Amino acid sequence: MSANHQLEIDWIRLLAEQRLSASAKRVAEIQRRAQDRDDLAGVNLLLRMLSLMVSRTESLIAGSLRSAENSQGRRRERELDTVRTAIVQLERALSGTCKTLVAPPERDVAALIQPYVRLAKVLTGNEGTELIFESDEYFEYEVWADVFEEIREGVQIVAPDLELPIDDLPPFALITYPGRADSETLLHAVIAHEVIHLGLVRKRETGESQVKEIFVAKARALKGGDTEDQDADSQRRRRLESWLNECLADTLALRIIGPAFFFALVEYLLPTHISPGSVGAADDGHPSPVWRMQRLLPDAARFFVDRSGKRGDAADVYERFLSLIPRSSRGQDGTELEDQELLEEMIEEIDLDGLAGAATYPIDRFRRDVPLVWEKLEQNIAPVERVKGRRTGRGRRSEDKAPLLKGDPDPELPQTEWSESIDWRSIMNGGYLHYLHHSLVAGSPQASLGELRQKANALIRGSIELSELHRRMIELQTEFRVLEPVRGE
Repeated sequence: MSANHQLEIDWIRLLAEQRLSASAKRVAEIQRRAQDRDDLAGVNLLLRMLSLMVSRTESLIAGSLRSAENSQGRRRERELDTVRTAIVQLERALSGTCKTLVAPPERDVAALIQPYVRLAKVLTGNEGTELIFESDEYFEYEVWADVFEEIREGVQIVAPDLELPIDDLPPFALITYPGRADSETLLHAVIAHEVIHLGLVRKRETGESQVKEIFVAKARALKGGDTEDQDADSQRRRRLESWLNECLADTLALRIIGPAFFFALVEYLLPTHISPGSVGAADDGHPSPVWRMQRLLPDAARFFVDRSGKRGDAADVYERFLSLIPRSSRGQDGTELEDQELLEEMIEEIDLDGLAGAATYPIDRFRRDVPLVWEKLEQNIAPVERVKGRRTGRGRRSEDKAPLLKGDPDPELPQTEWSESIDWRSIMNGGYLHYLHHSLVAGSPQASLGELRQKANALIRGSIELSELHRRMIELQTEFRVLEPVRGE
């Protein structure tokens, strides 16, 4: 090998080592800064894959450079091209993936991270599912359903042997939320819509989804004659499929969260002091905002009747809230109305109970918990737990005898013989209704509404945090009890 060729290889080796070192330091620095994140499990999963990719790229480059030193002509150039390509693919994967970790969630949204992770595990049918959260400058909620996408593309070139391990990794998604609404705990019920999108994507990938089949069957009716009609119908089908996914995510989010999702969606879509959105027309990605609100009314109303069909708790609050929703959408044409009818036909054929599964928020739990949450909030008590039994004496009565606090223990919730955790969704629903009561029904002064909203968000956020701690303490108590030695043996 000539001296010039050796100089070229040495120069490429030097540049490769510098860029590999920079990539490794970038991963290590992100790891150091991420230690106090509430979504650390997901972050660590991502960083482990990035570290492994850096290591495999380093091995590939070292082998290619050795081979280049012992080769000539085109083979040497191929080995050097492999080095260049490997570095570019590594840096591209790092750039595309690490940007998800640049804007970590702010402090106030942290209370909701683990509850939503648990929902995601149920909806995807995979206990290994993880979420990471990112605050964004735009007032939007979004989900990136496959954070490993950039890594997967790079692995095909720099480390093909990692393709199968990456394909076997659990679902891993990025949830983006508006950073300026970080303290809007009530509004973050909208995140459920994005978590549903993740669940639908994963069910499609594993062949469990019936949604695509129903859509294809119903969309066959949209067939044009000439080329121009066919192009228009093709665009219409793409729009319909997107609308179906959005409507389905709305419907299922209401099922897994309760009416708090409906309230949050309306406040998110309407131009209010909370959200800068506007009630616009439909577009290719989303149906009409007003229609999205209106089509959820029957499902939302089910929470506000008792088992006998009579008006239930907080029905007056719900009915007053409905006055905020516009009665009709602007600029609807015949085609849009026809598409709306077709979408409802599709959704009626979908097994919604099967898609929501164990993530469903039971209406009976709503009826049972909301009076308790409301009562505690009225007394400025954080609604964290249901006390099932308490010693009487010193003038105290047992809490389970209080009229608004009745209810049989729920076997699905973490509990001890004296206390039961309150479902975080019950806290969200009861808290939202309590806030709406004071802001819409009780006639609080307009000047104090901002302060009322701030107080409601803070109290609900703190209650969910404490409820999660209560839940975890009971789980740990059970785990430690299993480890205790059996006495008397």
